Amino acid sequence: MMASELRELAREVREADLYNDKFAQAAEIIELIAWAEENHVGVERADGWNVFFSGKWYVGDTLIYTLRRAKEASK
Repeated sequence: MMASELRELAREVREADLYNDKFAQAAEIIELIAWAEENHVGVERADGWNVFFSGKWYVGDTLIYTLRRAKEASK
């Protein structure tokens, strides 16, 4: 899927049930994947997750946490 398709899916998931935290979490994950796709983020699995973005490496225990850190740092 392309980033635009992922973002549309995230919007649909988010709107599916505004009161269900699981849908909000799923939408965030889809958004993070769309961001990574759109920005050509490098991802490697070693002892943890390594994410390369904008000349820097971000390392974390989970892929979602590490993508979240890289995206926040880009703002």
